[in-house]
Amino acid sequence: NFKKGLDHSFLDFVLVDGTRKLIVLTPITGSSGDSKSSGVIMATMDTTILDKILLNRKGLGETGEVYLVNTDKMMISESRFIKNAAFAQQVDTFPVQECLARGVDINKSYPDYRSVPIVGFSYCAKDLGFVLLAEIDEAEIFKPIVSLRNELLGIGIVLTGLIVATTIVVSRGITRPLLNLRDAADRIGRGEFDHQIKVKSTDEIGDLAKQFEAMRKNVQEKNMNLNVLVKERTKDLTDIMNALDATAIVAITDKNGVITRVNQKFVEISGYQENELLGQNHRILKSGYHPQEFFENMWSVITTGTIFEGEIKNRAKDGTYYWVKTTIVPFLDESGSPEQY
Repeated sequence: NFKKGLDHSFLDFVLVDGTRKLIVLTPITGSSGDSKSSGVIMATMDTTILDKILLNRKGLGETGEVYLVNTDKMMISESRFIKNAAFAQQVDTFPVQECLARGVDINKSYPDYRSVPIVGFSYCAKDLGFVLLAEIDEAEIFKPIVSLRNELLGIGIVLTGLIVATTIVVSRGITRPLLNLRDAADRIGRGEFDHQIKVKSTDEIGDLAKQFEAMRKNVQEKNMNLNVLVKERTKDLTDIMNALDATAIVAITDKNGVITRVNQKFVEISGYQENELLGQNHRILKSGYHPQEFFENMWSVITTGTIFEGEIKNRAKDGTYYWVKTTIVPFLDESGSPEQY
């Protein structure tokens, strides 16, 4: 995640003392006109604003929700249906798989993380480290369609009895519109919301067709509203990213503290080149200001999987000193042990 901050803006969510925090990474370019990033700025903020955006369920009915999933396929915002789902609920659904594998958006029906069939839209922001999903249960969207289709089947059975006693011409005049309506109901039930109902009859069947067409348009409008909601939520998130587009030094180490990635801001502030930092540990920046007990305490905190926060005095390559407000986030493996920081 941190390496991506060298090339483009990126965000992630972490737990700090049981509270979700948003960490935003954004590259910093030098003033010399060089397009290469000179560093990465990291900002940490509370998720209250994001939660307010994502939990706004206006236009989402009784089962709709909007939520975020990170590149580890974990839900990083709250769920409408599962309490405390953030960082606990895995979301390995079709749009998440498609985003991480091919970087594409999805607009179709699929089972959600509850294995419930839904109609959903996804916005793939793989380069920023998340997938935004807006979903609503199929049962809620298709309820009027299913009800009407069942009604049509009932009418069809009754009319079939009458058709036996009528002429072929009359039977065709009755059954053809019903078959058209049944076919339309099936197609719309499969998600073809733009399929228009074309029945020219002026009798009761024609009236029924008009009602069906009105219901189809209503379903299509709800489907379009989901897409609009995704775009609105995406714009809100982008605005927040732009507002935070200016803060942080980032490095990633393995479980032993060996540096595996640094961002350009790290290079700029420390004075070391990237190839001089990779494979080293942070003792290369040791200023001698802090006692050994300080670092022993730091390691005792992060090796338990707990986030460490503090201020550290470092020494740059040219011998100058600088202070950094430090947040060390352990990334845990499946057994709950840190595998990198």
